[in-house]
Amino acid sequence: MDREVFDTALGYSKEYCLLSNDAIHVATMKRYGITNIATNDPDFERVGGIKVWKP
Repeated sequence: MDREVFDTALGYSKEYCLLSNDAIHVATMKRYGITNIATNDPDFERVGGIKVWKP
């Protein structure tokens, strides 16, 4: 993780009320153009622009 991902994650944490580790996942996804995540964590459903797949 670098400063850019950290700063982006901080913004997502505040904007979407995410825990820090979830916000880091989202910031990393956005950086690399990843739009899908497989998780049972419903918090990711609040984030626009990503598709949540329930395993």
